[in-house]
Amino acid sequence: SIMDLIDASLGTRLHLWAPVRPGAHSRVVYVEDRLFQEINAATDFRMGLLWNELDHFSLGGLITVGYGTEATCMLKCLERQSDEVWELRCKDPQPQVRVFGRFRGTDLILATHAVYRDQLGYPGQTKFDGNHWPTEILRCKNIWSQIFHGEPPHSGQTINDYITQRVVEVGKLP
Repeated sequence: SIMDLIDASLGTRLHLWAPVRPGAHSRVVYVEDRLFQEINAATDFRMGLLWNELDHFSLGGLITVGYGTEATCMLKCLERQSDEVWELRCKDPQPQVRVFGRFRGTDLILATHAVYRDQLGYPGQTKFDGNHWPTEILRCKNIWSQIFHGEPPHSGQTINDYITQRVVEVGKLP
């Protein structure tokens, strides 16, 4: 089962996110080992601040979700919703960071990696013009496949199939 694969990967490929701030977890976040090490090393000020966003998510903070070009959302399902690749948008302070991940179940997400927003380019461009979104989406899917050996990510029809409480939609599912 998926939980067996998660349990087998804990401490090696995956780490259960343990919020620094006190409070009960209402959502579960697993972080892939490289990203976990990058956040914990805290050699980069901005990456170190990912603690705040992951704590906010884990502890049930209000999540705004967008589906298009909304600039105000914190969480967004990326294009080709069938890929089930999501971005957690860490916008303040600059530079912005995008954490890529996929849901394993309701209120359970796996953060695969993070990239500075300015390194991603713009979706309307080609890869030759600097659009690295398709590469990072593929990277997320590859990390997922290495851990879950072909098991599909969670999918749903409404945002409440992903997050059950304290969620506001800025847009709507297509």
